[in-house]
Amino acid sequence: MTKKVIAVISVLKPVDDTRNYEKVARSIGNTNKYDINIIGFSTKNIPDDPSIHFYPVFNFKRFSFKRLTAPLKIWKILFKLKPELIIVTTPELLIVSILNRILFGSKIIYDIQENYYRNILFTQTYPTILRYPIALAVRTL
Repeated sequence: MTKKVIAVISVLKPVDDTRNYEKVARSIGNTNKYDINIIGFSTKNIPDDPSIHFYPVFNFKRFSFKRLTAPLKIWKILFKLKPELIIVTTPELLIVSILNRILFGSKIIYDIQENYYRNILFTQTYPTILRYPIALAVRTL
């Protein structure tokens, strides 16, 4: 019996994030029916878990050019994995997830972990002049 492939993808969370790894991936992995893959931010201590594959593909600041290329890196991995289910935790990865659904029929679960719209508007992460357009784009997605 071949295992169904699942990808948990995030730009903002490390691959060993408590929610993505410990709560979602390990819970699903306990059934032993799925090939679990976590794609995300690099971390120093990648867990040694034989039931889960980790793809620490980037390490950048929240506001950087590298962040714009992150969806392309994730798309390449998704293209290789061809997951049947994609669990998306950041809005900027919805586009590559939908593209994957169109091409390969993957199901998508959007796990909204934060109010990204308000986080962008009311934190100092982005320059003041860019906050509203970025927040609006995220809300539109």
